[in-house]
Amino acid sequence: MGNGFKIVGPALLAALLSLSITAQAKAATAKPMECPAKTFEGFLEKFAEDIELQKKHTKFPLPNSDVNFRGDAERALSPVTQEAVEKDQFGLFPSKKIRSKEGLDSMDISDNGAVQKLVTVYREGSDYVLFFQFTAEKDCWRLTRKYSVVTDEQ
Repeated sequence: MGNGFKIVGPALLAALLSLSITAQAKAATAKPMECPAKTFEGFLEKFAEDIELQKKHTKFPLPNSDVNFRGDAERALSPVTQEAVEKDQFGLFPSKKIRSKEGLDSMDISDNGAVQKLVTVYREGSDYVLFFQFTAEKDCWRLTRKYSVVTDEQ
């Protein structure tokens, strides 16, 4: 009759079911981004020491800015791309070793809204300050913005 439906042959039906099952199996085996720690502090400790983890848990291109507190201005720098990180193999967040070498002896973590953390890394008694904004996404954290302080003398 003219109901618009066609009878699907057994071979076609089997092929369609096979495609559906294959797609479901792939979706089931696709691993979500695993969080390396249950707390933000634990995550940050591992994030700082592992460049591969930094690449995995960073939103690219990463907005990057200089903030001039004396001039009360913010200057946007070129965003950090994943390609630049791959090419140069530099970390986005300073490891303990780098912080020690650069004299970045202090680090503060503060809430920046319901799903954000702001990490401030700095040298006591100086204008050397770095800010890193992390956002909660899919049961873990991602680096979503980077700032550095610039003074008029620099």
